[in-house]
Formats: sequence, structure tokens, C-alpha cells
Amino acid sequence: MVRRGQMSLEFMVIFSLLLIMLFYSVNNLAFTQGTIAQTQLTVEVALEAKQVATTIAGTISQVYAQGPGSKATSYVSLRYLSNTYYLERAFSSSQVQIAYINGSVRVTIGDTPITNGPDKNTFSAPTLYNTTFDTAISFSDGVPVKTLKVVVEWNPDKGESWTFDDAKGVLMININPGG
Repeated sequence: MVRRGQMSLEFMVIFSLLLIMLFYSVNNLAFTQGTIAQTQLTVEVALEAKQVATTIAGTISQVYAQGPGSKATSYVSLRYLSNTYYLERAFSSSQVQIAYINGSVRVTIGDTPITNGPDKNTFSAPTLYNTTFDTAISFSDGVPVKTLKVVVEWNPDKGESWTFDDAKGVLMININPGG
């Protein structure tokens, strides 16, 4: 009988030690990391920039495919591109540029576009609509809204245009093939 009590006491001690080690490691990984690692942050910002470019390009392509008089609206949630702290940590710059160049929507973070390599800061998405009209909208301290509303229309009475309304947080785009 004494032997049984000793085994259960040893089991409880070992089990308690393992439980304490497990609790410590889970606590260390999950609760004490208050900030995102540099590499992970860079990837998150890059993914969001790519999502913005893809959403705008898709909306432009949708309006182009529907023809004159069509209009479409898209919304993009911006967690990183609207936060200067994240932009500075990930890319050492808080400047964001959204551009239409050679049939592609490009989002660039920083002053100089780098399209490939380890320091890549430009993310693009092609559109079905291809025109010689190139334009860019720049934000010096990140995009000033948490949710970007993108409104694309094909109004034959207006020329090609890209404008950003700061008060409403709306990027207005008018396409006009052949106009």
C-alpha cells in the first residue's frame, strides 16, 4: 500500500511540472508578444497592398466588361496601409501611392517603386481595361481612411479621371475607352 501512494505522488509531481512548463510556454507565446515581428509585419502590409490593387483592378474590369453607363462600388478594409506606425516599421516610409500605369493598378509604399527582389514595395494587378491614361494618387501619411470605398463608373460624357475625396474616403474612377 505504501508503494501505491508513492507512485501516485510521483505521478502528481511530474504531471504538475509538465503542466507548469506547458502553461509557461503557452503564456510566453500567446500573451507576452505585444508587437508583430518585423518580417511578419512586412508580409501583412504587402498582402494588404496587393489586396487593394486587386480589388481596384477587379472593379475597373467589371465596369469595363459591363459597358457604357455602368457603375460598381467596392470596399477595402485597411488595417496596415492606414497606420503610419506599421508602414514605417515595415517599409521605413509612410508614403502610399495608388496608381494606374500601363493597364495595371499599382500600390507602392515608399518613394521609389521596387517591383521585385527582397526590397519589393510595389504590388500590381492587371485590368481588362487598357489605356494610355496613367495617373497616381499619393498619400504622405498612409491612406487616411480605415475603409477605402472605390467607385468606378464608365461615363462617356466625362474624361478619364481618378480623384480621392478626403472627407468621404472615396476613390472615384471614371473610365472612358476611346473618349
